Amino acid sequence: HNIVVHNLEQRSQRFIGGQPGTGGICSVAISPNKKYLAVGERGTPTSPTVVNVFDFGSNLRRRRSHPLPELESSVVAFMTFSPDGKLLLVQGGEPTWMLVCLFWDKLTPNKLIASVRSSPSSLQAMYQCSFNPVEHSVVFCVGNGLIRHLKLTDGQFKLIPSKMARDNLNFICHMWVSEERVLLGTDRGLLLYDATATDVVCELPMTLAEGAQALLPVHHIVPISRGGFVCSVGTGTLVVYETVTGPGEPIMFRQARVLTAEGNYALLPIKWLAVNQVETAIALNMPNSSQAIIMIRDGNIYSPESTTEFAPTSFHNREISGLDVCMRRPHVVTCSRDGSVHIWDYIQHQPVFQPHLFAEEALSVAFHPSGMFILVGFADKLVMMSVLVDGFGKIRDLPQYKQCREVRFSNGGQYFACANSSGFVSITNTWTFEVSLRRMSRALFTSKTTRQSCILPVTILWCTISSSAVNVSSEASPALVEFAPLQ
Repeated sequence: HNIVVHNLEQRSQRFIGGQPGTGGICSVAISPNKKYLAVGERGTPTSPTVVNVFDFGSNLRRRRSHPLPELESSVVAFMTFSPDGKLLLVQGGEPTWMLVCLFWDKLTPNKLIASVRSSPSSLQAMYQCSFNPVEHSVVFCVGNGLIRHLKLTDGQFKLIPSKMARDNLNFICHMWVSEERVLLGTDRGLLLYDATATDVVCELPMTLAEGAQALLPVHHIVPISRGGFVCSVGTGTLVVYETVTGPGEPIMFRQARVLTAEGNYALLPIKWLAVNQVETAIALNMPNSSQAIIMIRDGNIYSPESTTEFAPTSFHNREISGLDVCMRRPHVVTCSRDGSVHIWDYIQHQPVFQPHLFAEEALSVAFHPSGMFILVGFADKLVMMSVLVDGFGKIRDLPQYKQCREVRFSNGGQYFACANSSGFVSITNTWTFEVSLRRMSRALFTSKTTRQSCILPVTILWCTISSSAVNVSSEASPALVEFAPLQ
């Protein structure tokens, strides 16, 4: 388990390794001055949950390491720094949902300020916590059917009663918009909460299409310039709000524009988002670990007339299931179980163009020697595609090839071989799609699992590699040569 710090300007990376003996990284937080990074790591039966704080200014040196047995949980659900960066608020996970506030730069035992159980039940999860932007002794937490407005007094958290009627709402996220008001993201839209009156001021209207009001879950809220904010709602949708408040008036908002993801990303909820400082890019994070960026060309995030461009990230989000190298171009093609197919330039160290996204998992891929075509294997078919200047174009679906775990072109490119998990190997003409041969390899009778296949330079021979042997075959001889492993 590692954290990667990527420098966008220098295109360099630094790695922060997890602490040995822990169960993996489960939460991260960055201080408001961007100087410190807090990393929460899971506890194990032999070690407690740990929070490590790293210093960006000293080559990511570990500044403090805080074991937190006070959480009474193996998971850190959420963390946040105070606005001045001196305090760290840590929300533990199930079953106790303990909330801990500490002076993170102090050593044990003076680090702990206060702790409290933020949820009355192990079944009611807590999602977020935050400090009041002005009064750092005031803390706000939200969870499943819960809001907790707390004040730190004499080393203890004291609950501030709320007049708000919950009505079985699921409070997913929140954001302070002033010293007195908090935005609440629920499973049925946005609420503006007055922390002084301890009650809801109003519900913010949300219009997505054709003037219809929408009641959709709000997953994340981030602030932007001029007092506005961006929130992710429903699936693949962002809504931008701007302030409509005069001098001395209470803060209110109105909807400015709607941004949407594209392709398969439009079908997924956006769990986390971030906006860069100049507001020209919005980074999106989906629950399946896929990421994307919405580029705003003129930098005016509020204007509906400003042009946008949707750009998926150029890396896979799940394990890579297939790889092949082009013979005549410096290109490598990869496919993954996330359904994406990428082509990379291994000299320039960058993707050639945006990946192609499929709805199903890609099991295998092959590059034609000319670099003009690729084959992609799926559970129910094999797809041949042409490689264009800025993407892929589908040529033909081949549904007769199912569960194609390996596929390869011959050196001349006039044939391709595909092998499935049952051990059958088929050789097909690339241009006419006529099957020249279909046979079960002898080496696969015992293993029934094809690990690799290829067509040797003499195109009448082919080679299959399984867990038990390597078998070289020809049309005339099903088992021309067999290499068994050494005993």
